[in-house]
Amino acid sequence: MKGKRLYHRIQSRNEEKIHKIFNEIYATYCKLVFFVISKYVNQLEDIEDLTNDVFLSFFNQIQQINLTDNIKSYLTTSAKNKALDFMNKKNNYVEVSESIFLIPDKANNNSYYLLLKEMEECLSKEEIDIILKHSVEGMKFKSIAEELKKPTNSIITTYHRAIKKFKNYKDGRKYA
Repeated sequence: MKGKRLYHRIQSRNEEKIHKIFNEIYATYCKLVFFVISKYVNQLEDIEDLTNDVFLSFFNQIQQINLTDNIKSYLTTSAKNKALDFMNKKNNYVEVSESIFLIPDKANNNSYYLLLKEMEECLSKEEIDIILKHSVEGMKFKSIAEELKKPTNSIITTYHRAIKKFKNYKDGRKYA
């Protein structure tokens, strides 16, 4: 929906309208982009800079972006790529097989690891896996279901219950 509105506002060439919808997109996805980057980068200042870079790049390329695509997916992919490029420049990773594993710096306050630790206190490994695959990696529920060899409706239900369970945990309420 925001993609279509943004597309129409770009076509109108009304900069005020473009800025307004961009601000809505930023408010909606800022925390998600921050979270994706924090999966790869340890320093808070670097995470904040890279988050701003993702949105600056998005804004600067707004007329070249295919807005029929999913904006959330575009931003999370961009965040992951910026973080990996940053880490590559810093030589702060090791490659194992075809996957990249970061070397966590335990002296740093890494928000990604802190969030995962909180999630582990109230969610199962499967619930965490489904949340990360959908929210961070941008996978569709159907793809997750195929990968985990479970019905799509089961994955969707597990995802929504886990989000509610984690939100209640964060709010100090026990999930029943």
